[in-house]
Amino acid sequence: MLTKLRARFNRLFYSVAKYLANIGVKPNHVTISGLIISLLSPFIVYFMYRSAFLALVLVALSALCDVLDGAIAKLTESVTPLGAFLDSISDRVSDIAYSIMLLILGMNAILVTIFMSTSLLISYIRARAESLGIKLEGIGIMERAERVLAVLLILLIMAIGEVTAAHIVMLIVSILNVLTILQRGMKVWRSMKKDLRHGYSL
Repeated sequence: MLTKLRARFNRLFYSVAKYLANIGVKPNHVTISGLIISLLSPFIVYFMYRSAFLALVLVALSALCDVLDGAIAKLTESVTPLGAFLDSISDRVSDIAYSIMLLILGMNAILVTIFMSTSLLISYIRARAESLGIKLEGIGIMERAERVLAVLLILLIMAIGEVTAAHIVMLIVSILNVLTILQRGMKVWRSMKKDLRHGYSL
């Protein structure tokens, strides 16, 4: 869903990305910075101050890095396989770190586990499908951008003290994750059946 709007969203950060590119910041620098923020976030929340607002800020910073690295890469025409690999690793680490922070903040362990596992499965399905030549960008309700926004929303609701509402939102998001898995699975199934009818082997 939001993947189709990502170009418009990136324009909001174009000036920042352009400034960073002009002073010599590379896309991989930003990706690694986001990765470090994600890795440290659960420890910061656990050992320093168990605050949903602090977690919200850390997730927002991590997400900002995820946006800026791609914007800088496009501006400087430096999109590389290594950058794509690092970005993918950073995204998965972030998904796990966000879930750990939610657990630290007292969210229901079963709900968090379902949310994390379905989020990772959504990403795996895309990676596996694209290794078979099947594009899944833009397919499904809950792409990565939506999932990050969902985490931000959950943390915001927790920050204002509405823990029950946060659990309800996570339940809804988890259901939408399952629907996304089904949507992507059906897309892959249809593509594979089409290729098999044309005599191709997957």
